[in-house]
Amino acid sequence: MKSIILVFLLGIVFSANAQPNPLLDLGDTYGRKLSLFNNGINNNFYGLGMSFERMDIYAGAQLLSQPQIVINNQGYLGMGTTAPAYLIDLATSLGKKLALFRDGTGNFYGFGIENNRMEIYAAAGASDQPAMVLTADNNLGIGLTNPDHRLQVRGDAKIEGEVHNIVNGSANMLSLAYGTFELDGSKLGGTNNIAVVRLDEGYYRVLVTNESLSILTCTVNVTPITIFPRLVNITEEIGNGITISTWDSSGDPIDSAFTVSIFKQ
Repeated sequence: MKSIILVFLLGIVFSANAQPNPLLDLGDTYGRKLSLFNNGINNNFYGLGMSFERMDIYAGAQLLSQPQIVINNQGYLGMGTTAPAYLIDLATSLGKKLALFRDGTGNFYGFGIENNRMEIYAAAGASDQPAMVLTADNNLGIGLTNPDHRLQVRGDAKIEGEVHNIVNGSANMLSLAYGTFELDGSKLGGTNNIAVVRLDEGYYRVLVTNESLSILTCTVNVTPITIFPRLVNITEEIGNGITISTWDSSGDPIDSAFTVSIFKQ
């Protein structure tokens, strides 16, 4: 016969069984709740409950309302759902965010979910856009929330390594630098990492920041900017990188403005 027993032994043991094994035993009846706080006002019940094959957690809830958190007999945790299907299940509501870290100013690092996309936040405020998204179409967007390509970046991108394409097979062409230069080697425009030094008439050395240029590992395209015919030669000086020389139709070196683009093979 079941009875309620209060036993004071290094604490309080409350049981619905005559022979309790756990410290706290409420028996084998589903639907019972254990109140940690309840002042009788609606939405003010805090405690635990037990339903079929799951434990329920309530916070600021009515006694007959659904639990905010459940843990089922498979170890699945549900928030906003009483039937979690995954290890952590946040149900079907959109707009929820999961914070892994939040600093004192309200900025947080974590994840979110919106219509047809997963979101990643870094040092973001409550109303900030995500830094990265992955859509249901498997498109990854960095700096934008609606990518329509497999990888879409809004802003500058830097790649260190090889870029391959199924069209050219194992041949990769990674753009290193490009620029347009005057007769004296001064730059009119181009990437920030390229510079040209005029060595002598018709001779220019090309420099790319943090790159050791070699004609064996780089593809160099040079186009003279002139209305007169020009010949172009590209050579490599060991230890000094790539040199561009420009010649007139008679074979004499002559200064020339030009554009140059360099790709890493």
